[in-house]
Amino acid sequence: MSNVADPHANVSMSISIGGSIVGALTFSLCDADLPLTCANFRSLSQSSYPKTKIHRIIPTFMFQTGDYQNQNGTGGNSIYSGKFNDEKFNIISHDKPGILSMANSGPNTNGSQFFITFASCPHLNGKHVSFGRLISGWDVLEKIKNVEVDGRDCPVMLETVRIEECWEGERKRGREEESDDGSSSKKKKAKKEKKAKKEKKEKKEKKKKSKKDKKEKVRMRINSVHYLLLVF
Repeated sequence: MSNVADPHANVSMSISIGGSIVGALTFSLCDADLPLTCANFRSLSQSSYPKTKIHRIIPTFMFQTGDYQNQNGTGGNSIYSGKFNDEKFNIISHDKPGILSMANSGPNTNGSQFFITFASCPHLNGKHVSFGRLISGWDVLEKIKNVEVDGRDCPVMLETVRIEECWEGERKRGREEESDDGSSSKKKKAKKEKKAKKEKKEKKEKKKKSKKDKKEKVRMRINSVHYLLLVF
């Protein structure tokens, strides 16, 4: 992947719950209106977000992640050497589920942390810079929403939720999902054919052995008859 982010490409991230990948979230970004915020998100998606925990989940509100440094919501610098200022608040309203927005600790304190809404949150307008929308992965959003959390809104230990990998564009090229050229499907097909070939060979050898054993039994029976004839 190029280090130069494509300002027109969607950004996707695969999500795991309890160690198993449950799918991917895909976002469209408002690069034209919020270039600094979107560039920060794109760059960190390529370098720092992979393997970052989703450290906070509030089912009636949102989930928060992006703290690639401490994994608990206490860290996370931007690509601009620390924090950076709010750009604009009126581009996207926090009026529905799936709004991608910057987390902060007050005015002009944007870093690496961000959140995705589970519901309409109009009280966040004018306080957090929303810069994208979820366009695919609604089932994944629902799975994150249903993760068991403790009294601090943190996923319980056995239900660790994290971003596994990030990519730009329509399809991912990587380990967890099938690549554009279908290499994953080809490998599965080859593995299946190899297994079928092995089973066929084993079946043939078993049949051959059975036939040999049958001949041996017939031979022993004949010898037994000959012995009886000689004795009696």
